[in-house]
Amino acid sequence: MDRLEAGELPVSKVLSSDFDFHIPSYQRPYSWGADQALQLLDDLLGALANEENDPYFLGSIVLVKESGKPISEVIDGQQRLTTLTILLSILRDNETDPKIADPLDAMVTEPGNELAGLKPRPRLTLRDRDNAFFENHIQTKGATNNLDSTTIDASQLQTDPQRLIVENALALKAELANHPAETVRALQRLVHNLTYLVVVTTPTKESAFRIFNVMNARGMDLTPADIFKAKIIGAMESTAPGQMEEATAAWEDAEEMLGRADFSDLFLHIRMIFAKERGRRELLVEFEEQVLKGFLPNDAVRFMDDVLVPYAEVHADIRDCSFNGGSRTVQINRWFRLLARIDNNDWRPPALWALNEKRDDPAWLDDYFRKLERLATSMSIRRQNNTQRTTRFGHLLRQLGEGKGLDALALDLDSKEKAETLARLNGDVYGVRG
Repeated sequence: MDRLEAGELPVSKVLSSDFDFHIPSYQRPYSWGADQALQLLDDLLGALANEENDPYFLGSIVLVKESGKPISEVIDGQQRLTTLTILLSILRDNETDPKIADPLDAMVTEPGNELAGLKPRPRLTLRDRDNAFFENHIQTKGATNNLDSTTIDASQLQTDPQRLIVENALALKAELANHPAETVRALQRLVHNLTYLVVVTTPTKESAFRIFNVMNARGMDLTPADIFKAKIIGAMESTAPGQMEEATAAWEDAEEMLGRADFSDLFLHIRMIFAKERGRRELLVEFEEQVLKGFLPNDAVRFMDDVLVPYAEVHADIRDCSFNGGSRTVQINRWFRLLARIDNNDWRPPALWALNEKRDDPAWLDDYFRKLERLATSMSIRRQNNTQRTTRFGHLLRQLGEGKGLDALALDLDSKEKAETLARLNGDVYGVRG
């Protein structure tokens, strides 16, 4: 049984030589926006009104960390630690008294201790894509004083996390400027002396992920896609360690290409494609049972190559109407635009399956999407509910998997469905409900 340790520690102890925080490459990117960063600051300022000097709890973090060793792999808590580091860096750089600035700086960077064998380093190391930027523009002493909307232009911002880091730093700087010096000084003391984190540590990734899943189920700010990423990329550590970096980059490229919302939806669609039936339980459970079970732990690379990457690419082609189908390009992309007008996304799994399986046969795709658009539109006009729609598309996916292709019965409307569709169109189509 892996030993789990948990305790309440002041931030000044958490951001000390006892911990050396690293964000693993398979973790999701930094994603807090200005609203969340300012909420953290507002919560801290609100705690100043407490005359009892009670501790303020900032939340919890989950780490893979061996007892007595500083190396700490952050499984949960990246957003909080990164935003806190931005705030501390600004408080440090705004302070002219070295007796206060130096302790604040020691929470951002390890100054080094030759006798103890400690080298100077940042307390928090972000993912490879963003770490150098974060160190140069935030953690380095005095860096935030040079940070404004003109010094960091779009050409220097290589990723969305870098943009968010800059936007959040500027927002925090602007808000702090609205408060008198004595309030800022009190805030410095609060963060250093009375702000606490609940730190949960365990020596293995497996037990850390179990904790991670429990905390997600209780409302932590994580998505199923984040957990799947940890499982899939994490599985490569023992089966394909040399491919972890490439897989992580491919995952992040897919997420940036689709955007976080569409990327999260992609896992719902993939589950439907594999299960060929509507979901009955939460995605966290069903995706693992119906999809990942066939790939993990030994075939994580195959999941990336054969499932995630190609389905992300065809999802983008459908969403952006950007498929290149030779002489059928215009017509196929027209079907995508018409499908996008429908008031639900239940048609997407059979659309993704078809484009992934038949992308080299534009004539087949043209005929297929003509039929799919007619079916999906008819069900919308006839006010079919979600269960009816997903059941029908589940039948279609099963028939496609059996090789029925354009002859799949579920793809065509029967005489009753055609008659009902025409009746609806001839009536008050916009005023009818249900």
